[in-house]
Amino acid sequence: MSTVMRNIALMALLVLGFVTLSCKKAPAPANIEGNYIAWRPHGIERLELKTNGTYVQVFTNSTLARTNSGQWIYHSPTLTLKSALIFDDGYGRPATPIVTNDWQLKGRYLINVWMFEDRQNEPFSQVTPENQ
Repeated sequence: MSTVMRNIALMALLVLGFVTLSCKKAPAPANIEGNYIAWRPHGIERLELKTNGTYVQVFTNSTLARTNSGQWIYHSPTLTLKSALIFDDGYGRPATPIVTNDWQLKGRYLINVWMFEDRQNEPFSQVTPENQ
């Protein structure tokens, strides 16, 4: 009986350890600065979050290259891009017209990469040396 109890206790400790290691706090502003990319059905959207609270947004496809910049604010878990250009209609098609709006993206940490997404578009994935 003691061997069974010992095995149960060991398994419980292992599960607790895995849960503790897998839990990651929401990103702090200092941790989310960097370059991100989102692959859209009709182009590529890049986002650079700078340390001074500004961003640069670039959208390119075979016929268009558009750049925008503005301020970003992060309140866990939401990243807000002030005056962002919205290039996608939410259904994988180009937006017509392209509008400027405050864009709220939900942040999450997945396999050592920060991602920011809304419900309708492909997420922005952090560009790291490992995934370039």
